[in-house]
Amino acid sequence: MRISTLLIGIIFLLSCNQNTNTGDSGTFTEEDALSFPLNMQKGGEYKSLDQIRVQARTIIDHRVSQEEKALAMLTYGYWWPEFVFNGSTMSSQDQYAGYWLKFNDDFTYNYGLYTKTLGKGKYHFRLDDNSLYMLDDQVAVEPKVWTANHNGEVIALVGSHEYGINNGMQIKMVGLEQKPVK
Repeated sequence: MRISTLLIGIIFLLSCNQNTNTGDSGTFTEEDALSFPLNMQKGGEYKSLDQIRVQARTIIDHRVSQEEKALAMLTYGYWWPEFVFNGSTMSSQDQYAGYWLKFNDDFTYNYGLYTKTLGKGKYHFRLDDNSLYMLDDQVAVEPKVWTANHNGEVIALVGSHEYGINNGMQIKMVGLEQKPVK
């Protein structure tokens, strides 16, 4: 009797600890997060990932504490990565069809593919130098710093040398009023 009760308890605990993506439930896998174009991994030697995550979080938290509200030009609608240049090759126009990025008024962002949310994080955009800091909640995703050139309908993200991780990358983000549909 004790063994069967113990076995049932262990099975219950293991089933509760599954790391599965259940759509928009808030549980996202590392694989989901890394599939998003802005989270592309580049090879190379960088500072400790833990160090740059702490540094990025400190910068974002400080900048957010100085702002009352996020910029409406970012938070209105969704953004689609139409073209991605990873430093050596350019994507085709439809390669990232269905992917989207949503900046929220509370300085958080979500991203996904069609109806599935793949991940989320914190951001800050500073208009005076066009710097966009992004820190994904998934610890395996390196923080990114972009120069974000914005004209209302398009954002051109140019990778920064600050962390070296996305240096040389460029992404053309096109504004959408709603999430892409299949």
